[in-house]
Amino acid sequence: MQVMLSIGIGVLIYCGILLLLSQPAQDNDRISKRISALNSNISGKSYNAVEEEMSVPLYDRIVKPFLLNISEGFKRLLPKNNKKVKEETVKNDVLRDKLNQAGIAMTFEEYKAAVLVAVLVCGSVSVLITFVISLQLMYSVLIVLISLVLPWLIARFSLEAKVKRRKTSIEKQLPEVLDLLSISVEAGLGFEQAMFQISHTMEGALVDELVITYREMSMGRTRKQALTLLAERCGVDEVRTFIGAIIQAGQLGISIKNVLHTQAAAMRLSRKNKVKEKVAKVSTKILIPMVAFIFPVIFIILLGPSVLNIMNNFG
Repeated sequence: MQVMLSIGIGVLIYCGILLLLSQPAQDNDRISKRISALNSNISGKSYNAVEEEMSVPLYDRIVKPFLLNISEGFKRLLPKNNKKVKEETVKNDVLRDKLNQAGIAMTFEEYKAAVLVAVLVCGSVSVLITFVISLQLMYSVLIVLISLVLPWLIARFSLEAKVKRRKTSIEKQLPEVLDLLSISVEAGLGFEQAMFQISHTMEGALVDELVITYREMSMGRTRKQALTLLAERCGVDEVRTFIGAIIQAGQLGISIKNVLHTQAAAMRLSRKNKVKEKVAKVSTKILIPMVAFIFPVIFIILLGPSVLNIMNNFG
């Protein structure tokens, strides 16, 4: 029984790794198939629609519909209360913003369903393990509860960590991006073309967001709408300030070149002040390890011999 359990857990882990790693290869394979299909159409050959459907990544064909079905089934179980529906809508909006700020290409329904599946799988595996090992009832219940809560905690804190890490990356990259935008606009490019030009010279979270904004404006969104969505996806105060200045400059007819130059200088000054603030806090933070680790050793070295002499004299 333990051998079968180990084999089952191994197969489950293998399938999870396969789902995570196979999507990029499937995307490349799908692109190559579409290119070959276009070439075959040009040469007069027919193209099979089944091959086109099977070239879609496994996540889009199986995993995504499965997660959406679980999410819809879970919604039916919830009570239909207007107040609770409003609260759930607010929570969903917050979760959607966090997913966008973390750079996760999932809807909040898919994310909730994935977390629910992880909780159910971990709970089922823990129940099976406790049944095979034959633990006491109290320890079995404790292990099952921990296995049910742990995936939810890991998903929550990992999402918060990804949001924080991505915001930090955007803050660090913002002054350089603004400098390149300013140089590109001064060289004669438009603001939209300058955003697209940056994608050929830089990489990072902010550059990816600028590319998305450029594509949205190319598809018909106004500059104000696309830049507002950019600020919401980034969730960084410096980006909101920059976006507000660009939108105001467009409304008032101010030269974007001057705005970009001023914003780049302001962002560099803000970054410099933040570094100075962190350096100033180091002297205070270093007191914690000193009190916890260094001072006890010093006390032992200084007072240890005296304490031993006193104990020997009175002993």
